[in-house]
Amino acid sequence: MRGACRYQLAVLRVNFRLIGLYVFSVVVMYLAGVYFGTFLYVLFLIFLLLPAISFFAFVAWIASVSCAQDLAKVSPVKGDTVEFRLRLRNRSLLPVPSADVRFVEVSDALRAELEDFTTYLPVRGDVENTYRITCPYRGRYRIGVCEIRLRDQLGFVRFTKRVDPVAVTVFPRVLEIPRFAPIARHVEGGGRYTSAGMLPDATLFHQLKEYRDGDGIRHVYWKKFAGTGKPYLKEYERTRRAGVRIYLDVRPDDRWDVNKLEQEDVSVEAVVAVVRYLLAHRVHTTVRAGTNPSFAFAADDISSFPRFYRMTTRLSFTRAASPESLFRSDLLAGLLESQTCLFVTHHLDPRLFNVAAGGLAYDTIFLLNRAGIGARRHAEFDSFVSDARRRGRTVITLRSSSSIVEDLCGRTETRRSDAVVVSEDAER
Repeated sequence: MRGACRYQLAVLRVNFRLIGLYVFSVVVMYLAGVYFGTFLYVLFLIFLLLPAISFFAFVAWIASVSCAQDLAKVSPVKGDTVEFRLRLRNRSLLPVPSADVRFVEVSDALRAELEDFTTYLPVRGDVENTYRITCPYRGRYRIGVCEIRLRDQLGFVRFTKRVDPVAVTVFPRVLEIPRFAPIARHVEGGGRYTSAGMLPDATLFHQLKEYRDGDGIRHVYWKKFAGTGKPYLKEYERTRRAGVRIYLDVRPDDRWDVNKLEQEDVSVEAVVAVVRYLLAHRVHTTVRAGTNPSFAFAADDISSFPRFYRMTTRLSFTRAASPESLFRSDLLAGLLESQTCLFVTHHLDPRLFNVAAGGLAYDTIFLLNRAGIGARRHAEFDSFVSDARRRGRTVITLRSSSSIVEDLCGRTETRRSDAVVVSEDAER
């Protein structure tokens, strides 16, 4: 990521006390020069010209001092260490004796030592500093210079250039898993909702219908339009494809002993790994998260994965609807036919784990994330998981960011109806 700094605002501050002292000194020197001789009068004239000289040099510095910020890696991934380079430039024929550089406050989620400093800029010279920034967590951050301060030689005025820091997006890791259940398989049938895997088959033409406001134009029959002047759409028979519907819990955990950043990253990276695996196997995959605005993704091909991957950078864990309420709304809308529902949560929410099949054609799987919590709560999570499994729930525990692949893959597989589902943890 390269480019010169953009200046938001320039602020000029005047030191009126120092100017008042200077005026008083000039008057005293003038009187001394008038009454005591030519030498003091010449000294008075030189002293009178100093502000003009200082001011013109100051104007030259303002016009010629700039900075460039360079992030070596445009899209760092969680865990990367990247170089951040700052270059201050002076393009004037006068040296800058003092330039104060102020950095924006660095987020606690980044490890970087960007300390404010004051430097001398030589004639037509540069000053370059390099910093190493470690990105232990995903997210969006700002780093770099926020302002540059210049002062004239006499200290009468100070000019501040406000600078846009560099925006940094740290992406989650893309973990490859060799296998995962559930994997839905294709089934025949029909239905009303494309988000449930009901997809038009372009090889099965059904009929033409007249275009109405709000209809998409993807299947416009252009020959008919050219002949009649009226737009018609091709309608196709629909085939049903069983899929996986993922509900990501983005409600924050407000307990004091929780590393929220680690906890959130494990949930997001587990979802990224599962979605990539499902899309690679052409499983129709839908992801919902209760963010505002609503986070929704649906696709069945690996070519859609980069779009989903970019979308994860917009995920924020805030006050939001629970996965259980999203599930209920989808159930009432009839979107769960032939779907395997996968819930990813870090909350011990009995209402969510009590979601029952109700005789419908879908299965429920739970990924329970206990990463980032204090050791004293591990027993609480283990007890909750054991109780859920005794009641027939399929639960996978995500222990930490370093064990995601092992947790997702270290299970035995059993088939149930139209999906492959995960059994309980294997004995370790």
